[in-house]
Amino acid sequence: MNIDELKNAWNEDDHFEETPTITLEQKNKMNHPLKKMQQNMVRHFWSFVISFIGIFIGLAFYVESKVVMVYSLTLVISALLVTIFYVMKFMKLYRKIKFESFDTYNSLLELDYQLKVFKETYVSFYISYIPFILCELILLINFSEKAVMKTDAEIIRQFINTIAVTVIAGVIGIRLGFQMYYGRYIKQIENLLKELK
Repeated sequence: MNIDELKNAWNEDDHFEETPTITLEQKNKMNHPLKKMQQNMVRHFWSFVISFIGIFIGLAFYVESKVVMVYSLTLVISALLVTIFYVMKFMKLYRKIKFESFDTYNSLLELDYQLKVFKETYVSFYISYIPFILCELILLINFSEKAVMKTDAEIIRQFINTIAVTVIAGVIGIRLGFQMYYGRYIKQIENLLKELK
């Protein structure tokens, strides 16, 4: 086979469809939920900063026992490190949304994939907080003055109740929080993708 035959065979097989572009109206429809998601990401970031400042101030002024202070600081610093790890992941998506123009269907598919990864990351982030909150509650309950007067059965019952309430409230809070802050906007983008198909 010579070069000319190879070129002809290549040109005959070259039936690539163009990637569909997104109209201005569709782009405007997509930008609204993306901007709302960006705003919510910024709000979440600042709420973490304020929360950790408040927690450190609260520990400094309200915890009297040195043992509880050491354990609490260890938990809070561990939670802060976990938060920093996840905030770095969230910032990658934030930058992608902010600086990338989604002009083609393929870029929207990539965005859809990134949003699914974001959802999983968001859920895992808040699930990772449940043990920290649980440990902090157990510390506060067991080292309170009233804990000294309790029997073993009361302490076990309180421990089980604390675990149950924390886990149930955490799971419900995660689902509702995600739906309220991000889920509806992701749904709008998914609907736009379905329209483009």
